[in-house]
Amino acid sequence: EGKTRTVVELLKRVWLEEGKEFLFVSWPSWQNRLDASHRYGGSGRLQEMEPLLRVQLLALDDIGKGKVNENVVTSFFSLVDHRTSRGQPILLTSKYGLARAEGSGLEKRLAEGSPDVARDICRRLCEFCFNSPFTL
Repeated sequence: EGKTRTVVELLKRVWLEEGKEFLFVSWPSWQNRLDASHRYGGSGRLQEMEPLLRVQLLALDDIGKGKVNENVVTSFFSLVDHRTSRGQPILLTSKYGLARAEGSGLEKRLAEGSPDVARDICRRLCEFCFNSPFTL
């Protein structure tokens, strides 16, 4: 509880003060847009992904919230792979924990869409990201 508010305040106070570009995206709304583009032939997937790939800092809020499916999980892997391979920062929030051990809460949640891809996502996040669990 309080993850979203904390991230928004952090972005406003630190990132905006430095004049840097960021994008704050809600996972459920991004998921809904991806699913809609997939239903209509997938042509909108690139349009949904493009801003998330290019922005200096991406903040993706509430990962795993809502229905998880293969389309969203594979898109998320593409996003994580693209950003981590280029050293682009990602700020993620989720009520699901991320641990180095297989079968973390986030991995289990994303596995509902694709077990293999979920494992790859969590490995990549553990390898390239700083995990900072906190409670308010």
